[in-house]
Amino acid sequence: MGLLLISVLVAGATGALFGFLFSYPAIRLKEDYLAMTLLAMAQFFQIFLTNYYPLIGGSLGLELPDPYAWAGDSRFVVATGILILFAALVYLYCEKLARAPIARTLRAIRDNEASSEALGKDDVGIRRRTLMTASAISGIAGLLYSFYTVDVLPATFGRVVWTFWPWVIVIMGGAANNLGVGLGVFVFWFMIKTIDSAKFSFSSIIPFDVTWLEYLLVGAILIAVLMLRPEGILKEKPTPTMPTSKLRRMLAKPAEKDEGHSG
Repeated sequence: MGLLLISVLVAGATGALFGFLFSYPAIRLKEDYLAMTLLAMAQFFQIFLTNYYPLIGGSLGLELPDPYAWAGDSRFVVATGILILFAALVYLYCEKLARAPIARTLRAIRDNEASSEALGKDDVGIRRRTLMTASAISGIAGLLYSFYTVDVLPATFGRVVWTFWPWVIVIMGGAANNLGVGLGVFVFWFMIKTIDSAKFSFSSIIPFDVTWLEYLLVGAILIAVLMLRPEGILKEKPTPTMPTSKLRRMLAKPAEKDEGHSG
């Protein structure tokens, strides 16, 4: 477990460092151009790692030491449990963050960047720290997945599964809603597995290779969601930055004072 803990710390620090470096050429761009720039960077590094053999073995990749070897026959259960634990911790962290004052600043930057700048907010610095945090979480997630498969291959992290599908999950579940995104994961994977297990039953009906049926149906479902329910399964709701019970007590005090004056 010592190897796993040290690797997690290194992966998180490395992810944050790359997020900091990548923020300089991209952080002042608007949403669409920022996404295109980061996608181009990711594609560049994937192509570079695939063709530069001295770093991680090129297209052959590297075999990693197994930090779960001590678990023996229970390796799959232990590795899966670690992944679930990490996902739960990230969810709790995001929920805690959503109730912190920084959440209101992030929403202000998203909704009206000019207004947040007029109020003296450091939009560039906040976006940079947000990118660093997300990169650190992504670095740890990539490490845990690589330890799960016990290898590193540049081709593993393709744009469809690791970029397009997460975007579909967010759109389906509900953007800016942690519970919605979590629900979107289960709905999306249930849909993918159902299509994958049933698609060969239609091989004699459809006039093309059933391999592409999965992508066509996912695209059609995404279009339907955007047309019929663009806010997702669970739409964004105002998130209080303090417990609801405390808000109720604060709202009740003026009412009590008014009753006292009237009495």
